[in-house]
Amino acid sequence: MYVSNEQTFYSLLSERYCRDSSALFLISQDGTLQLFFAKKDIPACMEREIFDGDKFEITESYTLSTDFANRIYPGMDLEIPSGLYPIIRLENGYVVPIKRVRG
Repeated sequence: MYVSNEQTFYSLLSERYCRDSSALFLISQDGTLQLFFAKKDIPACMEREIFDGDKFEITESYTLSTDFANRIYPGMDLEIPSGLYPIIRLENGYVVPIKRVRG
């Protein structure tokens, strides 16, 4: 995985959670846009509520800024659609694959 940049991810997390968190945006080797949430940065209440199940819910679509998206992968679609996304558990955090942006 390639770490591209970090952007606070407030808009995608429902206000019902105990606090907001930040995520790293990654592009995997197969060209999938992913979010990485480091366990050290997630409060316990948020970890239980968001990452306890098999799916990560994005309740409303989110549009990345053109400048930010171009730093991740030039020419990619700027919208992250609402929906349920699989959660991949790692020892140090959680990966949420969003969509293929290349390949």
